[in-house]
Amino acid sequence: AGSIGSKALKSCLAHNYDVTGFVRSPSKLPSDLVSHENLTIVQGDAVDPQAVAAAIEGHDAVIQSAAFGSNFVFPWSNRSGSDLSEEIVRTVVDAAVQVQKKRTAEGKPPLRVWNVSGLVLMDYPPSPTPKKSMSDLLPFFHPENKVNWNYFKDHGTTLDWSFLCPGLIHDGDPRGPLDVSIEFPKIWHSPWLIPGRLPFVGTRLNVLYNFSRLAVTFGTLGEFLADNLGPGGGYTQMRVAVFEK
Repeated sequence: AGSIGSKALKSCLAHNYDVTGFVRSPSKLPSDLVSHENLTIVQGDAVDPQAVAAAIEGHDAVIQSAAFGSNFVFPWSNRSGSDLSEEIVRTVVDAAVQVQKKRTAEGKPPLRVWNVSGLVLMDYPPSPTPKKSMSDLLPFFHPENKVNWNYFKDHGTTLDWSFLCPGLIHDGDPRGPLDVSIEFPKIWHSPWLIPGRLPFVGTRLNVLYNFSRLAVTFGTLGEFLADNLGPGGGYTQMRVAVFEK
């Protein structure tokens, strides 16, 4: 029930979706939503494959935002956020694939899965062919993002999945119109500062420079996810970045 999950939950309920909220601590859910008639709350461990599969059963879409943006050690697990994120993603993918086997037998379409990641997973916009992701430039900055992406590509082939890759996320009011970029940010700010133009380190400084400028609100992310829980179309098996211009 983190900030992104809570905003997505609110938006999904506003769309009149039937939602199962799978959480470690139900008390952290927004108090104004817990009694909503379309919400079922399931308390469980996100690395328990049977519990996750049971929560997915009967649904057409999954939003996975657990352990997003955390690389510190969680007090309840003695694991870093990076390690926990990788374990949760493996569990969710494997559980979703298990559920999809039944859906396929019943003639149902692929399960829609959104995984919340980060801007660093996107390709660096000016990079030459072959494309280089920003995580290759900053390999120690949330390395779990690329690990999770590769796991989806290798093991989630029967799923209709996408990665949501925001930059800076804040609680304020939206800054302007929404920009949606696929695979690399269409908006990119080139710093006038000399360090941003230096060989080798310049591209890395540019990534950090743009992170705070390619911003979006938690509410906008929640609404975007709720609006895109149908078949993925152009977002299927893609990295998607959302910014407010």
